[in-house]
Amino acid sequence: WWNTYREINKQTGAIMQSTIETSKRINALLQIANVAIELVQAQKAIAPAKDAYYERLRSFGNDYPHEERLDPRNPGCADIIKHSKDEFAAYKAAKRKAYNAQRRLHTACKNLGEVA
Repeated sequence: WWNTYREINKQTGAIMQSTIETSKRINALLQIANVAIELVQAQKAIAPAKDAYYERLRSFGNDYPHEERLDPRNPGCADIIKHSKDEFAAYKAAKRKAYNAQRRLHTACKNLGEVA
């Protein structure tokens, strides 16, 4: 009976280890799914923020230099930059949020490979 007990104990240990590894893999997959959802939501928020920024630029009037890049060192651009500062900050924040979500997704996928 002692050999049978040791064999059962060995099998139970293997099952427990397998269960732990499966649990880690499931948690890693759930993290990937959550981050992927965050990424999609963040990417969807970029377009409205960009539209709001460009609308703010258009609302500045005919003085907006359409062909030029808005250069903060150019005194001619100072007024329009000041006029659209908040919308530009929101647009940049939306892009940054999407980029960060993309990095987190990449890391989560890399971590899944380490769990496997």
